[in-house]
Amino acid sequence: MEPTISSALSLLVVGMITVFVVLALVVLVGKVLIRLVNTLATEEPIKTTSHVIDPKKLAAISATVEIVTAGKGKITKVERVK
Repeated sequence: MEPTISSALSLLVVGMITVFVVLALVVLVGKVLIRLVNTLATEEPIKTTSHVIDPKKLAAISATVEIVTAGKGKITKVERVK
């Protein structure tokens, strides 16, 4: 091979490896940060209000959140928006 093609291919490989390593570090640091924040964060107690929500409406809301978030969502508060 010609020296220019050889150097171009080596530069390509070094660049792709560098990008892969940097992206892998970003993903790993992000996951560690998420786990750290989730373990250190305290949940606020759920405040009850005097308004009573119709159980059928609450069941519909819960089912919708369950479907949309594939079981990962959690309802902490339901309030009327004006």
